[in-house]
Amino acid sequence: MDKALEILLQNLTNLIGEGKRFENESVFARACGIPQRTINRIRRREQDLTVEKLGQLAHGIGVTVSALFVPGMNETDEDFAMLRRLNVKASAGNGNLVFFESERGRLAFRRDFLRTAGVKEDEAVVIYADGQSMEPTIPDGAVLLVDTARTELANNDVYVIRLDSEILVKRLRKEIGGGVLIVSDNPDKHKYPDILVSPDKEDHLSIIGRVFWMGARL
Repeated sequence: MDKALEILLQNLTNLIGEGKRFENESVFARACGIPQRTINRIRRREQDLTVEKLGQLAHGIGVTVSALFVPGMNETDEDFAMLRRLNVKASAGNGNLVFFESERGRLAFRRDFLRTAGVKEDEAVVIYADGQSMEPTIPDGAVLLVDTARTELANNDVYVIRLDSEILVKRLRKEIGGGVLIVSDNPDKHKYPDILVSPDKEDHLSIIGRVFWMGARL
């Protein structure tokens, strides 16, 4: 944890100060909803970091909790893309009857990270996993980054899909002779069975995008 804490504190140093994204600790504290004295104590290593405090820090900066521990968070906004956060939970369980259209704000991700992943920022969206069918790969409540340009099935990748009126996050596999197997990573196949979509039913399945990054609460 010492190394992770060092990275987090350095990121705060990059972000707070004259000419940086947050002019001073007071401005940063208001953005996070945390008292300034607490921010000061965190930076001086006098305050324990709870899951709740990490969530507040991430919310104030506009990133995921995982991003707090990525080295090199820049003090300028130019290096960050503000990605759409959609008001939908892609089911990693038994299916959600939802729409995939309502935006609920934006989250910041580094542009160089998106470039390395080969994803255009206007084609990336943020959603959340709901359920346990993709565990241990994707925990319940995980943040998912989805490349909506990748709608062609690449065997064994994880996708957000629409099956009839349900939104799911699942692994897809091409079947020999046609058809698509919708796979849950959870080994409990009695509770989370895989689904075979036969060739004559493939029009019931559409790919919304490929999941290319996952972040979960610490």
